[in-house]
Amino acid sequence: MTHAYGSYIYKVTRTDQGGYDQYDSFIGCADSEQEVKLMHPNGIMVLNDDNNEFNLKIERSGWVQLEEIDTLKVRSLGKSENVFKGVILSSHIDGKWLNINM
Repeated sequence: MTHAYGSYIYKVTRTDQGGYDQYDSFIGCADSEQEVKLMHPNGIMVLNDDNNEFNLKIERSGWVQLEEIDTLKVRSLGKSENVFKGVILSSHIDGKWLNINM
């Protein structure tokens, strides 16, 4: 398997409320803002046979749907050097604990 290197480090944040059991942001390495928006914070990144485009048919649960990726806020953190394309770190809001009195 060949690994692709990204050119920039980005922070990607969702602008909707999200909620419990949802990701709220991640830091990823990609060549462009559009490319990093296609990533999923759970780290899944599938390239096509040419290793140069994302397979958009990946599971999107816990994150915005593909139709909503333009609502994501993207901030460049700087250039990268020898960093594989993909998610570096993500932030997940765990489910709310239920308080049941019996």
